[in-house]
Amino acid sequence: MKVLVVDDIRTNLMLTSRVLEKRGHEVRAVEKGTDAILELCREDYDLVVMDVQMPDMSGIEAARIIRSMDSNVRCHDVPILAFSATDGGVCGMNDCLQAGMNGYLVKPMRTADFVAAIEQYQYGEAQD
Repeated sequence: MKVLVVDDIRTNLMLTSRVLEKRGHEVRAVEKGTDAILELCREDYDLVVMDVQMPDMSGIEAARIIRSMDSNVRCHDVPILAFSATDGGVCGMNDCLQAGMNGYLVKPMRTADFVAAIEQYQYGEAQD
């Protein structure tokens, strides 16, 4: 799959990208929500893994823009997985889902859980 990873912490970007690349996925990593929007205006992706809390634009704000038919992103229904350093519980997960995200992952990641969550989208198997 072609995966866009969005996180303002470079260590998280590197680790997430490495796990995905080892599984054979093509990865593009960016550090800002605004960069994610620009990237999605230029390229098509099979999946977006997005940090929820970023300084320039939250993942929730970015997801709303991606889902908006008024935005210039190429694919408004690209699957988006929230990736959060805090366990936002039901409230945090509901905020993400209401913004149009497809799922919610908690950092620090357990590699097996992360891979399972990501790869359910590989063949269009994920259910919203």
